[in-house]
Amino acid sequence: MKKSIQLFKMLCCLTLSLFSAGCHNGNSMVKSREQVKDDIHIYIADQEHSQILQMEDMKGKNLIRFGMRNNLGHSDPGTGQFDLIDAMFVDSAGHIFIIDAGNERLCRMDDMQGSNWKVLTEDHHGHSLKGVQLPDIYVDKTGKIYLLSVDIGMHTSTQDFLKLQQKLKSSPQDSFKKLLDRNNGAIIRVDDMNGSNWTVFSGVKDRYFSFPGGIFVDNQQRIYVADTGHDRIVRMDDMTGKNWITFAPGLQSPTTVVVR
Repeated sequence: MKKSIQLFKMLCCLTLSLFSAGCHNGNSMVKSREQVKDDIHIYIADQEHSQILQMEDMKGKNLIRFGMRNNLGHSDPGTGQFDLIDAMFVDSAGHIFIIDAGNERLCRMDDMQGSNWKVLTEDHHGHSLKGVQLPDIYVDKTGKIYLLSVDIGMHTSTQDFLKLQQKLKSSPQDSFKKLLDRNNGAIIRVDDMNGSNWTVFSGVKDRYFSFPGGIFVDNQQRIYVADTGHDRIVRMDDMTGKNWITFAPGLQSPTTVVVR
């Protein structure tokens, strides 16, 4: 009987020890999760100062600034030399993609020190980002890069669209309507920063964009575009425009679309 009691006590102690260890490990895991949850970074593109900012909270904790304006007008600006940042995207791995508008290029870096700096201006087949405005960028889960582009050869930027639309309201003439309804938007998709598999969708028949402002790609690889000039949101399954569908009721000059 005494042996049974002693054995029972030993089992209880062993169980209690394992339970305590489990609780300790569990608390460590919970703390780790909390640390991960709190370990956020806020990224800001400061266009006027041509800088990227990173901080950990809205009080500016651990604020880091990266970049400087290419004031000297170098034809081949170096790492971190920007000339007006139009858009930015940070992927799940923390890679930072920057639309450097004034230098007509896409930049990518691994961190806020500019590590593994890469630039895309054109591919090996002559496709180029020169002469286009890039109002938005999205990088999907496979790493493909989607650039929303507007042909600035039309002498009207996306930012100027709102001014034109206001003018249209006060003077709704056909000439202004034609000016706003332009097939000047496109999507450029590349597989990497070398411009591999450069693919462009610029419209099919009556399916085209006018001064598009924002782009998003969901987990099913469906592409959403805020078609600002047409007062609508467009969704299509792929870069051929397959299953093109729109939403327009009540919208006026939408510039952004996000799917969650």
